[in-house]
Amino acid sequence: MSTIAVAGLGDVAKYVVEELNALRSPPKIVLLSREIRSWFDQQPNTIFRITDYSVESLTKHLTDVDVLISLIHSNDRFYNDVHEAMIKACQNSSRCKRFIPSECGGDIEKFPQHPEFYVPTHGAIRKLLEEQNEIEYTLFNQGWFMDYFIPADRSYMKRILPIWPLDLENETLRIPGTGNEPITFTATSASTVTHRECEVADLLCSVLESITSSHSHTFEVETTLDHELVDNELIDDVECEDTAEEASDPNWNDENEDENEEKALCKRFSLDYMTKAVEFYDEINPQTGKRKRRWETVKHKFRRIPHQIYLSRFRRYLEKHGTKKQKLDKIDDYVFDMFERARQKALPVHDLDLRRWALKQAMDESLHNFAASKHWLCTFKHKHNIVSRKITKIVTKHHVEDEGTIRTSADQFVADVRRRLPQYQEHAVLNTDQSGIQLEFHSTRTLSHQGEKVTTGSVRSVNATTHSYTAQPTITLDGYLLSPLYLCLKEPTGRLSDNIRLRLFKASNVVITCSSSGKLTTSLVEYWRDHVLLPSLGKHQKFLLISDCWPGQTDGKGLYDHIPGCTRLEIPKKTTDQIQPLDVFFNRQMKVIPRRLYDRVLLDELDINMSERNNIICLMSLTHNQLSAKVFFWALYLCFYHEMNRLVLLLLVLLMKQFFVGSIMMTLNYDTNISSNNSLEITNLPGLADQIAKTYSISRNMVRIFSARFIQSLILKRRKRQSTSITNDTNIQMKTVLIIEVELIYPHSCNHVKICHDRYITGILNTIQRTSSSVAFTISLSNNITLNLVVTFQSFDRTTSTTTATSTIPTTITSTTTAITPTSTIPTTITSTTTTITTTTTSTTMTTTTITSTTTTTTTTTIIPGWALATGLRVQRAAHADLLLTDGKVLVSGGFHATDTLRSTEIYDPVNKTWKDTGITAEKRRYHTIVLLNNGNILTVGGLNSVGSYLASTELLNLISNSWSLTGTMALSRAFHTTTKLADGNVLVAGGRYSSFTNTAELYNSTTGTWTFTGNMTGLRIGHIAVLLTNGKVLIAGGLSSATTFLNTAELYDPITGTWTATATMNNARNQPSAHLLMDGKVLVVGGQNSLAAALKTAEIYDPTTGIWTMVSNMTMARYIPRGSVLKNGKVLITGATNENGTFLNTAELYDPITNTWTMKQSMSVARNLHTSTVLEDGRVIVTGGGDGVNIFSSVEIYTYGD
Repeated sequence: MSTIAVAGLGDVAKYVVEELNALRSPPKIVLLSREIRSWFDQQPNTIFRITDYSVESLTKHLTDVDVLISLIHSNDRFYNDVHEAMIKACQNSSRCKRFIPSECGGDIEKFPQHPEFYVPTHGAIRKLLEEQNEIEYTLFNQGWFMDYFIPADRSYMKRILPIWPLDLENETLRIPGTGNEPITFTATSASTVTHRECEVADLLCSVLESITSSHSHTFEVETTLDHELVDNELIDDVECEDTAEEASDPNWNDENEDENEEKALCKRFSLDYMTKAVEFYDEINPQTGKRKRRWETVKHKFRRIPHQIYLSRFRRYLEKHGTKKQKLDKIDDYVFDMFERARQKALPVHDLDLRRWALKQAMDESLHNFAASKHWLCTFKHKHNIVSRKITKIVTKHHVEDEGTIRTSADQFVADVRRRLPQYQEHAVLNTDQSGIQLEFHSTRTLSHQGEKVTTGSVRSVNATTHSYTAQPTITLDGYLLSPLYLCLKEPTGRLSDNIRLRLFKASNVVITCSSSGKLTTSLVEYWRDHVLLPSLGKHQKFLLISDCWPGQTDGKGLYDHIPGCTRLEIPKKTTDQIQPLDVFFNRQMKVIPRRLYDRVLLDELDINMSERNNIICLMSLTHNQLSAKVFFWALYLCFYHEMNRLVLLLLVLLMKQFFVGSIMMTLNYDTNISSNNSLEITNLPGLADQIAKTYSISRNMVRIFSARFIQSLILKRRKRQSTSITNDTNIQMKTVLIIEVELIYPHSCNHVKICHDRYITGILNTIQRTSSSVAFTISLSNNITLNLVVTFQSFDRTTSTTTATSTIPTTITSTTTAITPTSTIPTTITSTTTTITTTTTSTTMTTTTITSTTTTTTTTTIIPGWALATGLRVQRAAHADLLLTDGKVLVSGGFHATDTLRSTEIYDPVNKTWKDTGITAEKRRYHTIVLLNNGNILTVGGLNSVGSYLASTELLNLISNSWSLTGTMALSRAFHTTTKLADGNVLVAGGRYSSFTNTAELYNSTTGTWTFTGNMTGLRIGHIAVLLTNGKVLIAGGLSSATTFLNTAELYDPITGTWTATATMNNARNQPSAHLLMDGKVLVVGGQNSLAAALKTAEIYDPTTGIWTMVSNMTMARYIPRGSVLKNGKVLITGATNENGTFLNTAELYDPITNTWTMKQSMSVARNLHTSTVLEDGRVIVTGGGDGVNIFSSVEIYTYGD
């Protein structure tokens, strides 16, 4: 008799078990589940086996099984994990070699996008099965279950409304649509059936036939708990089921229900808890077909549920596959898991990858409005302590895969050394290593201005930073630095002449040699052996030498064989950075002292050449002498293979960083009762340090606080998830924790590290750990709130278990929750809406039908790429300026219309699709520029007024008060100039025209509000382009130097030096072209006007790395004064302008930098010139105003791309 295992005991499993038992020779049925299910327990030929679905558990249960059938269905990562474990278990089993995964629905091989959530789940498992050849597998894709066509009381299958459109119990049919179609349904009448009724009936029949005959289906719906468009009648029906039960319970009070139901249930019940409660309550008695349990039985088992109405609410949340918060938690867990996997493989991870993973998981969770915004990204990284780090070590994939082998090799070597140590005296166990030291050090970090693009460092010679000499120190097991130090200089000839030797500095603790490369050869290693090693040990000394496998050691055959009593152990390859004593501490510190001396020489501008021979010898002699001091004894001692406390080692490393001042870093966590959704920084750190010193009876000079802040206890929840024990739902609460990062320091007077540690640090730590009473702090927060805070000590470090706080705080912080509004994405999904169909009569439609129902329309609409009219400007505008604000809105300022130049400004809200006035400027302006400052204000610069006069005035817009005010005045009046915000926040204005053309440039300081001249351009310019490059410099190109002189020249502005330098010239002279910074850092310049007053269709790209202009494909149409935008996919959209005949254009075309091609796109509704083009946060492009030579427009169009 064969044995079949069934995993996943849901509704479908009941049919499978019944059919297997109906066979002529029923097989033995093994039921795999996390718990025993009563219905299955009553079936014949069945045996239960409890499993956690791990590979080990499944392998154990499949020893006597022939076939494994999976009926586990899930749309998330759980499906993949369980099925991967089943596949591995079948491969491990000697008997079970046929596997049937849970497929059921659509066939993704024929219909890969139906449904979409099958691709990352079922698709991945299919691929895994195809790639292996150890087991056989069978796939079943039957489409819709026919059970949905029969009443629920005659089927095991639960209803899946609204996915399945037919609701037999309520006699309703859900028809796809928006609910706004001009179709009328009326009650049945005896009138003659009209032609329209026949069309409707045929349509409904075709819908049903297509569903019954389909092999797959597509369903996409967005359902969140905070959505307003919900099925009111469906909710009423659900609530009505429990209305009588509410009335029968005298303890029920509807007024006690939380206003925000979602948040209340999320805090009180987990998704798993809701699922178990509903399944327990809904279990059907097979004999009666009714529920097996009454509410009183359910309440006895699930005591946290206060009333039966909660089960109805649980069902609604389960239909949505969890609440919004729970879906966000799943996204967080998935992204962090992907991040951990990538870093374990030493793969680079960037912000874009985190957002891509998050968006992928959001689609799997049907959270379509999730956009992985910058705020989410920052919150995620802060929560998991993820920061951007410089990659300091490059390894191959093979190295990562062999990391376990390397670690094992290192452990075996250390164990071997420790076994040998008792055979030698401590001073006879040595470690030696070569260390390359640069001729000129430079610091890799420095204090500098925030936000600057490029941080430079100065050296005397770049060549000296890439050439080095070699120092070979030797240390002993008993913690001493062997003298002398072996130093190999780099000499081109490979030798030191007699004249050079006579002039060399004589250092008693340094032995000097040289080579042409500055590195040690085998002969030089022999010299070190004979003149450094052996003299320091004496004759007939038994010793153990530990060194790595650098060529000088391994190339010399029998290098130490003739030395009596010498044993050399070679450190395994790729393990030296982990286990070589000198690499653990000494080599890095040996470079710290020279580096700081190099910095001091440069900073004080001392006339000393540190790369000169004698200075190198003096420097290394001084360093060797310094590190031979007694204060470094313990550091050298602990570098070797001693079994020492790691806390002491950490203390000593910190001691070295503090230059002989002992200290230890620690984090104090305090549980509080503050209810706040924001991270609150504490500004009065000295006062907090006073409180800590007083509380623990510590000298105030021994306490230094680096930061203190209140944060949400989400990290505590994370710790609970990391725990191996099961988390009790009652412990999952939102709390606020006070985290203090503190350093405890002991004084300079200590001469012995161990004594100072025992006397100060250990005593303080014991005091803190023994503290059990409440601690009071008076704290000043960054928002000027002062708290008299009483907290209970929670934990000393991250491994200490948490303690529930019992204290209270006298002052309450009221904090509002800031909702994260994700930006819209394209394509857009139209969410589910509900329309109640009633009897109506119109002049155009007179129909009757036999259907009266409540319909829920569920439709997915993808926005078609192209132009669409949006809400128009409040005023007609051309030659105006626009700007994308930080909140995603668009500011439009100034310009002119048919009768006058404008002072008004407007702001467009893409969410509400409305324009709003935001004050007027002091001056009327056109052909001006605007820029967003770092402080959030808007700066408008120059332009022409209503009478054509050039303006020198500038104004600031305060977005909070929506008011304009004058700021500093430029030295020259300007229009047709360029304005560029630099990396340091200052604003560069270049060129333009006042009474004549100018080559001057001015800088605006946003802090002082003043203008100052900077260096002049190399030539006069007007109508040119300006682009801030990724290296922080500004590229200026093209324009006019006179009314008839068209320019092809280009130049670069360096903000550091304030000077202009010429760069390569363009291939074409251009006046008023369009310039765009591409994603690869290059600059695309298109169109403009040449010296023949003809519009250009040519385009060229400037490469900042080479300083060369390269022609690219021509546009389809010539364009003078075009407008363009770089889309989020990297392509460039060019719109409007005038062509070579002076005709105003409404056309648009798209440039692809990858394929170097232009593609014509859908035209705008009107021709536009002197308009604006801005990329919205969701990636769409908004075009405003402009004119066609006759009319000035207020119309606005938005371009949605699908390219």
